[in-house]
Amino acid sequence: MSGSMSGDRSQGQVSTVLRLLNEVVRGSSGIPRDCARRFSEYAKRLEVIINQVDKILSETPPPPVQTALKGIAADLRKVEATTGVYNNKCKIYLLIHCRNLCKILQETAQSIGNWLALLDLGLQNNNDLQKKSDQLSREMQQAQFSVTENEERICSTLEKEAHGRLTAKAVQNAIIMDIARALGMDSERNRLELSQQIQLLKDDLRDSNDENDLHILHSLERMFDNWAIEPVVVSKPIDSDAEEDAPIPPFKTFLCPLTKEVMKNPVVLESSQSYERSAIQHWFAHCREQGRDPTCPVTGQVLKSLELRPNISLSGTIQEWVDRNVDIRIKSAIQHLGSSASVEDCERALDDIYKISEEYPSSRYKLRKSGLIPIIVEAMQRPSQGHVGSQLRSKVLMTLLSMAGDDDSKKMMVEAGVSRLASKSLGATPEKEKEYAVRLLLEFSNVKEFCLRIASEKGSLLLLSGMAGNVENPTLSNLAEQVLRKMEDVEENVHQLAAAGRFQLLLTLLCEESAAVHIKNGNGIVTLVAFLEDPELDHRIHAFKLICILSERLGQDFAPVLRNNNRLVLLKDKLLNSGLYASEECSAAAYILANLPLSDHEVKNVLGADLIGCIVNALKEQRGNRAGRNSWAGNTMVEGLLGLLLHFARCSDRTVLDSVRENRLMIVFKEQLMYHGQPKVKLLSAKGLRYLSEAARTVAKDLEPQPPNGWCVSYMLMCVNPPPTPVLCPVHGVPCDQDSMFCLVKANAIKPLVELLEDSNIDVQTAAVEALSTILSDTNNLKACVEELDKEEAVQHILGLFFVVRPGQLQERIVWMIERILRVDEQSQRYSLDQSMVKALVEAFKHGNSSTRQLAQSALTNLKELSGASAGVLSRSRLQRFGNPQ
Repeated sequence: MSGSMSGDRSQGQVSTVLRLLNEVVRGSSGIPRDCARRFSEYAKRLEVIINQVDKILSETPPPPVQTALKGIAADLRKVEATTGVYNNKCKIYLLIHCRNLCKILQETAQSIGNWLALLDLGLQNNNDLQKKSDQLSREMQQAQFSVTENEERICSTLEKEAHGRLTAKAVQNAIIMDIARALGMDSERNRLELSQQIQLLKDDLRDSNDENDLHILHSLERMFDNWAIEPVVVSKPIDSDAEEDAPIPPFKTFLCPLTKEVMKNPVVLESSQSYERSAIQHWFAHCREQGRDPTCPVTGQVLKSLELRPNISLSGTIQEWVDRNVDIRIKSAIQHLGSSASVEDCERALDDIYKISEEYPSSRYKLRKSGLIPIIVEAMQRPSQGHVGSQLRSKVLMTLLSMAGDDDSKKMMVEAGVSRLASKSLGATPEKEKEYAVRLLLEFSNVKEFCLRIASEKGSLLLLSGMAGNVENPTLSNLAEQVLRKMEDVEENVHQLAAAGRFQLLLTLLCEESAAVHIKNGNGIVTLVAFLEDPELDHRIHAFKLICILSERLGQDFAPVLRNNNRLVLLKDKLLNSGLYASEECSAAAYILANLPLSDHEVKNVLGADLIGCIVNALKEQRGNRAGRNSWAGNTMVEGLLGLLLHFARCSDRTVLDSVRENRLMIVFKEQLMYHGQPKVKLLSAKGLRYLSEAARTVAKDLEPQPPNGWCVSYMLMCVNPPPTPVLCPVHGVPCDQDSMFCLVKANAIKPLVELLEDSNIDVQTAAVEALSTILSDTNNLKACVEELDKEEAVQHILGLFFVVRPGQLQERIVWMIERILRVDEQSQRYSLDQSMVKALVEAFKHGNSSTRQLAQSALTNLKELSGASAGVLSRSRLQRFGNPQ
């Protein structure tokens, strides 16, 4: 009975397997992929074997046969489900899922191959069938279903594009060509079929919730829409029967296959296909990024050489076509800009002129020589009101701005009155018109002669000055500020700028040596200081700004005058009463106080330690205020506040130092150093770090642990465990921590200072060297100090700067540091045979001042070897042979 049931089950399993095989073969026929075709062939051969097994099965088949049939059936169900998903799907759907399909079919084929090996154990009495089964088993176990290199590349590219990666239009078009090639289509000839395949993909994904597939669909639609744009082209020769005055479309050979635009710099690949140089370079970069060999996008040919040969013949033909069409378009534009032309005609003509100027910069001389500039200016002067008039003027200014690429065009525009018209547009209501006007004036301001013309236009500088202070429109404000700064480069504009409230040029001229001496000797300081309390706001602001500039040179002379009548308190009150907001008066007051030589008593009792916290908060607000970064008040405020902090950093009063620690000035200076690009700010911040580091020796004494006193303390120490030994600072020899705020090492301030050594400003470099040199001031702990500098590569950067620096203060400070560094045996041994070091020290000894020469001599002595000499300390007489300066 049990044997009969076992036989029935086996018969049922055979029937199931045969049914599943038929379904798999039928389902695979609807998947036009090589992997599906190969699996279908395996299924047909397996069907033959299973039919023969069915014929020879006994009523009680061996267990291996039953297990094998059951396993094969389970695997075939997986394949049936897979073919059901992919059956009758469009080509693109199968392409983007080809890796998954191949993976499933390969794993299933190998699994069925293993089941067939088990089936062989039950077919030992049928050699022929066993042989067939064994052969199919081995083939399926070794089956490899892989996608082509091109398919793998396309799948990877589509996934990246689908996840928001933006690529150039040229690369997207090349991807479409790759996809068409993978689908067996020609992207140009089968454009409609490719479009239909994308629509079929959309249909296939209509009910899909797979986000990846949907993203790929949207990406494909976007790329194909760009690709599908058909530019108008002609196939007739240029000298055909086309109308003489009508522009002709480009020939198809003029268009880059990747950009679909007329080529400006056509190049030829080894495949003989021409492309726009920049477009094909984008494609090559994409190929390298994908880790693939660069190909010709049109032909798909793998390129052995990436040489881009200029297509001189095609370039000449395109230029001939461009010249002909530009001449025709210019002639047409002149006609449409005539006095009787409508506003719409004028706007169309201006649009076309702008396109010519932007698309063909080399043809701008044609626009200039055609006499278009005065015609355009005349169009701008026509009576037109409201929105229409402003729109026309905006187009005129935009067009002139595009044409103003050379001095000849600018000169012609200025002579035609463009600067006057642009100045009038500065007062227009629409922002766009004002922006084009300012941009045009900025273009003119690059030439001194045109700067004078702009300044002479009535009200132009006053309007620009108003725009520069408009924080509601940062773009316009920044442009206006750039124009005004160009105006300030021309001394002849001083009167017009002052009348517009721009006193920087006037103040600069007043600060020249002769003017400063005259102010100092002619009782001018007392007169100026009196104006700080003038009831007239303009007078006060002018006085504050003038003293602000003069205080850099005459701070020592202004100090006693300001001390009288308590005017130092007046300046401080200006700061506090304004909440340290960057107004002109407040900024100037901060700057003046920063430039005065104040005693410790004045720092403590006039400024007061409480001011430190207010300054730190104000600096944080200034860093977040983008609108004020480029304004005079904003920059002056930051420099003034940092200068005030220097007073506190230099002060030796204990109360002030405690406030310095509490407000973490070391971190404040370091942040300003790292995040502010102004040279003066970097200079002041580096000085602040130097002063704090110099104060560290004094502060460190307070941190030294004091020995306990008294017999009770001794008794307690015997009864309890001793406290852990604190970690000592390698520079100061005491337990400095991050909150000590006087240690460059613990505040991680060495690296930012090292980066300043590469600054282009020599004063900033000098301040950085002086700050770093404070670490080497203790001769008793030089080795540890040098090691700390070496960790941040400071020694290497110091030496690099030393090799190129000229004689002066910076060289002296660097030689001082090098002399200290070479006192450490490891360092002197490292550089003892360094010929560059020896040469630079000898040059410093020859050309430096007396202090530098003495330091250079000591450094050479520390090296112990000169130019490879084996031993001996360099004597003074030997140094003199290198040339002792007189």
